[in-house]
Amino acid sequence: MKLGYFTLDDNSPLYGEHLRKPEQMLKDIVEHAVRCDELGFNSFWIPEHHGPTFGMLPTPGAVVGHLAAKTKRIQLGVACVVLPINQPLRIAEEYGVLDHLSDGRISLAFGRGFDEYDYRMFGVPFHESREILREGVELVVQAWTQKGFTYKGKFYQVTEPCTLNQYPLQQPHPEIHIACWSRGTLEMAAQLGHHVMFTPFSAGMAFGGLGPAVTEFKRLAREAGHVKPLKTACSYFCALAKDSRDAARHRERLLLSLRGLVPAIPHDLSTAPPNLAYFVDIAGKIQTMQADQLGDGSIATGDAEKVTEILKRAEAAGIDEAILNVYFGGISHRDAMEQLERLAKDVLPNFEHGRAPGPIGHARR
Repeated sequence: MKLGYFTLDDNSPLYGEHLRKPEQMLKDIVEHAVRCDELGFNSFWIPEHHGPTFGMLPTPGAVVGHLAAKTKRIQLGVACVVLPINQPLRIAEEYGVLDHLSDGRISLAFGRGFDEYDYRMFGVPFHESREILREGVELVVQAWTQKGFTYKGKFYQVTEPCTLNQYPLQQPHPEIHIACWSRGTLEMAAQLGHHVMFTPFSAGMAFGGLGPAVTEFKRLAREAGHVKPLKTACSYFCALAKDSRDAARHRERLLLSLRGLVPAIPHDLSTAPPNLAYFVDIAGKIQTMQADQLGDGSIATGDAEKVTEILKRAEAAGIDEAILNVYFGGISHRDAMEQLERLAKDVLPNFEHGRAPGPIGHARR
């Protein structure tokens, strides 16, 4: 299993005096990316968030382009591109160009998100998000792999033959993950033959754990006729702790981060998309839970040995890459950088090393 970096770029009003200026957070993330590249992490993932409730990064493509110029070897990913509120052909064009500018280092996770505000902001029906996502993924792949193509779907139509003027460097295209928070989306990913990305708690709620989730995905992919091995990734909140009191403090930070997420979670069962209705239940649990209830399925915290043990369990479950989120819950930029240094020194050597310079394992045009 490889280790990467992931940030939700969360900046909840609940952070009070620890609330960060969004423009400074952008600069911090750039520093994180440069240092992760130097330290040997395999990948660096940023999110897409709109509106005022949680994340502070609405234009991941622009940031990825900047990071491509600042880094040398690390894989650059977006987890996730909220595809239903983006035009798929524009996404295909944008990241095709970025794949060249990064020398073939782009990876994407497509998903539908969970913040209904984003959908209202762009005038997209939230309750149809899964169907829109599926068509969008199909259209991006078709645009990347075919010339003179047309497409006829319920939500997207390309009636005149279309050919892009920039195709990705990686062949047949950059790696695509589908962010899976429910069984229906997992089935869709398996049918389409794309990699998947879990969170530990979503895998636990929908499938009973990471191991069963990975097993079910691979079974579904085989049944769909995909013989090429498909990868599974998992995002983890992570914090190395000096002692038990420090670990408890990190759990408190995570609980604060999760409670900052609650306003973005669907609260109305009548408008929540199919198989996302359980988020209503999640929101209620977050509001009433205590920090000591956040176990290993929520956060990898403790000393280096403990964190390594938790991540090794994910590896044994079949996870190919764990992307670690250290920049959460109002942590300072300095403390986040210290976490990266400690992880690189004490945890990263226990796992597969990151990528060598240049695109590895991808044919070029």
